[in-house]
Amino acid sequence: MDNADQALEGLPPPELSEIVASIWSFKIYIFAICFVCAVTSFFIAINTPNSFRAETLLAPTQLLQGQSSQMDSQLGGLASLAGLGDLTDDDFKTEVAQAKMLTKEFVYKFIKKYDLVAPLVAAERWDEGNQSFIYNAEIYDAENATFLLPEDINPYWLAFKEFEKNLLIDKEKNGLVRISYEHISPLLAQQIVTNLVKDINAQMQSYDIEQADKSIQYLTEKLTQTRIADMEAVFYRLIEEQTKTKMLTEIKSEYIFTTLDPAIIPEEKSGPKRAFIIIVSTLLGGILGSFIALIRFYKAR
Repeated sequence: MDNADQALEGLPPPELSEIVASIWSFKIYIFAICFVCAVTSFFIAINTPNSFRAETLLAPTQLLQGQSSQMDSQLGGLASLAGLGDLTDDDFKTEVAQAKMLTKEFVYKFIKKYDLVAPLVAAERWDEGNQSFIYNAEIYDAENATFLLPEDINPYWLAFKEFEKNLLIDKEKNGLVRISYEHISPLLAQQIVTNLVKDINAQMQSYDIEQADKSIQYLTEKLTQTRIADMEAVFYRLIEEQTKTKMLTEIKSEYIFTTLDPAIIPEEKSGPKRAFIIIVSTLLGGILGSFIALIRFYKAR
């Protein structure tokens, strides 16, 4: 232990009044730091564009229409072999649909279909009067519709990350699902939510129709290969069930999710909370200034 440490250990602990007096003696600097933080946060806040959140409330379609009819337990094994799956897996389908909305494959196709790369990656502001975007000229050349990014950066990847960051899928306790999306354009936010529900319904519906077609084809082939009357009856029953399933699937306009409260163009901004940003920044500046004052106090002892 050196002499400086011994001397420090010999000092009595500082009184609270000494600490307060030291901080108060540094008040001009603390106020200056608070002022700088307040002014900086003010300019950041006013230059941050408004964001708008559009949301929709959905109900799993199977909750509104009731559970699908169950087949006899005697047919369960054959149904699994035929690739029919469990006819009571509607809850699982709903979970799959929610997960699929965040997969790269689905989002990439969604972004490409609705031409969302530039609005998600390069849009700086929304011109309400002209109903158009103002793009960052360093990222996107709007006149030639080309990105000015380095070659090793994929705009679709940036769009995917932005899409994922602003999309919120919340499953509520009563089984309902709330989907919301936030963007600087209230119109685009509403369109994304609406199209997202429409496309996931269509994709899940198309997949189940395709699976039903494959199952019917498989069962028809097996039917031609058997001469046992009881087995033929079973296959006819399975084909009938799958044909009925396909027909019911095709007529549903909202296959997985039924819209209870459709997304509308939001009228009020969801962010940024400018007053909150300024207040918090000023308080943090005061804390920083007080911390510097304490360091000076202990160094001076």
